[in-house]
Amino acid sequence: MSGTETSEYLGGIIADAFKREVDADDAVWRSLPFFAAIIGLAIAVLPAVYRTAWEISDRPWWIAAMVVFAIAILCFTISGYWFWIVIRPREYIYPPPPDQVLTYAEELAEYYRSRRMSDERRDLAVRNDLRDFMLRQLAEATANNRRNNNAKALARSQVLIFVMAGFLLAFLCEGTTLIAGAFS
Repeated sequence: MSGTETSEYLGGIIADAFKREVDADDAVWRSLPFFAAIIGLAIAVLPAVYRTAWEISDRPWWIAAMVVFAIAILCFTISGYWFWIVIRPREYIYPPPPDQVLTYAEELAEYYRSRRMSDERRDLAVRNDLRDFMLRQLAEATANNRRNNNAKALARSQVLIFVMAGFLLAFLCEGTTLIAGAFS
């Protein structure tokens, strides 16, 4: 593969994929304040919903309201778990820093020099080995980072689903309170 158009083509594809994964990670972090604000709103609203549901005097309506409220709390708790999955620390892999690449190139040049290669052949061999090395590094980093980003994307969607379900159930609890008041 070294020194061919194929390796150059693969290098472009892998570099683009790596950039997409970095952008995907950034997109998740940019959305976190939105999710944190929604969870904060839920924490602010739920005590009022609980107080109004607690004051229902008719026992069957009270039980219905409390069951719906408990399921709403469960949904918000599950969303908190998924939120943790989104923000928990993960190991991201990045290509080696330039100083390490330079050191590796110097070691390769020394190795090929010891094999008594001409300057032109040595330069070509070093360049090809470096290209292959960087392709492998970027490919491994991209695969690792994609796994992390996929897990975060799934968790982020779960947060949204459970928060929406929790709010729907909290509103249903409020509706139960209003209906109970109308029929009591």
